[in-house]
Amino acid sequence: MTGHGIAKITKAGVLCACGALSADRSAHREHKTGSPVGTPDLMAALQDSLKVAAPVVAWTKLVFETSTCARCGGSGYIQAFSGIYGGQCFGCSGSGQRYTPSGRAAKKLYNELMGEAVKEVPASELVAGQRIFGSRDAAVAGRERRTVVSVEPTSQTSPQYAGRFDIRCQKVVLVGYSSVWVRPEASVSRAIMEEVARRRKGATLV
Repeated sequence: MTGHGIAKITKAGVLCACGALSADRSAHREHKTGSPVGTPDLMAALQDSLKVAAPVVAWTKLVFETSTCARCGGSGYIQAFSGIYGGQCFGCSGSGQRYTPSGRAAKKLYNELMGEAVKEVPASELVAGQRIFGSRDAAVAGRERRTVVSVEPTSQTSPQYAGRFDIRCQKVVLVGYSSVWVRPEASVSRAIMEEVARRRKGATLV
């Protein structure tokens, strides 16, 4: 600080940093430097110092409410059907968990909102490095995502493949596609998840 610093208010009056005491609280409103006590700049600085930043809630995914599968008891396996798909429980697809009514409603809303956000893209417009999905349902669910390596006219000679393309990805080649699907930008996906969590009690951001 320059000049006299900050004046202190006491029962006896105003004690300036210079040591002068005055019963008149307005007597020392200004320092000898000409800077009034409590200037806008000073007050703004004090207010800024008292501000506490709002906590940033970090989350990475949206989780839908589930409960233990009543069919398999949570094991994901049914011994009596061991000869069919290794005994995997069809009620929970082997996960041991099933959506509660609230979780199912939240999942339905998520699928509806994400279904409106995914976009169909012509195969001819794809570029290397782009992340794609072979179907709309896969794009909505975010499963079987592929990364494009190259795109070229299809090797299929049948007339039904005319104008289609083979999309070479990192681990697989999608043969004879006219279009694929892409998910929205990360900011849009996050906004959708936040909206679902806000509107449905069966969804939680974690």
